[in-house]
Amino acid sequence: NGYRVQARMSPLTRVGAENALAQASTVGSASKPLDQFYASATLSSPGTSAAALCTPYGSATPNVGYPTSLASSIWIAAASTGNGTDHVIVENAFQLAASTQAAGRYTGTITYTVEPLYAGVQTC
Repeated sequence: NGYRVQARMSPLTRVGAENALAQASTVGSASKPLDQFYASATLSSPGTSAAALCTPYGSATPNVGYPTSLASSIWIAAASTGNGTDHVIVENAFQLAASTQAAGRYTGTITYTVEPLYAGVQTC
């Protein structure tokens, strides 16, 4: 048995105001998008699980915005980790241009879900 890791997030809004911080496209970007929230992932050791990053995380456009409704897959492991572990680093970041984004404290919630995968189900 393997597993899948998915993420989604609520819109990021400025506390006490209506301003929202834009999220990058869920399609992905080759460069870190300006004035947007984005995430990227790196798989450094797949262990024995055959773990792999899902598209676009493992592609040439790895900077992604999380969807706000249905979760999107970050990585998947087709087999059990056995006695080993999988090492994945997920970076959640903003690259802001101070002249275009309102100052303040922004808040939002990122929800990560890990679900088991059974024999025959091995897709992102």
